[in-house]
Amino acid sequence: MALQSIEDRIQIQDVIHRWCRAIDRLDFDGISACFHEDAHDDHVFYKGDIPGLIDCLKARHKAISFSMHAVSNVLIEFGSSGEAVVESYVQVVQRRPLGSGRASDVRADGIATACDSNVSEVFCRYVDRFEKRNGSWKIAERILLIDSAREYDDREPVHRLPPEGSVNRGRRDPSDTVYRERARFGIDRR
Repeated sequence: MALQSIEDRIQIQDVIHRWCRAIDRLDFDGISACFHEDAHDDHVFYKGDIPGLIDCLKARHKAISFSMHAVSNVLIEFGSSGEAVVESYVQVVQRRPLGSGRASDVRADGIATACDSNVSEVFCRYVDRFEKRNGSWKIAERILLIDSAREYDDREPVHRLPPEGSVNRGRRDPSDTVYRERARFGIDRR
């Protein structure tokens, strides 16, 4: 029984981490794969089913040029062999270009050296009800709790970022290097 509990915990933590990668890479199939088909999400700005959450996230993330969800404490408490309450501490950092007329500084060769943007930092927790169905743990219900948040304007020094197209440049889509490496080893996108 102890071995099964360890396997269950690893599966649940894997779902939490896959959610973070999927939202930060805008992998909407990957987001969907973290939830049971009849799951419900209360994300403060959206409450409803997962197809609706994905539509909401597509619209909401259009203006977000950078997103990182970092999970720290994950406490898993089993209610039964097929149900668990999971509390995950998450820090979310997101960057949105400002709508001002001065969007960037440009060198003489046309390379942008900085970009005015708004940065949001949110300190939150996911309270998830996980269920094990057909041998797989997935989220059946999620409630997002926001504990603290701050916003500030910032100048991103884009000259410090690797050039566009470089394998070292993070992307907010499935062309990110992690997906290419996974495909190289035959690992499914989710």
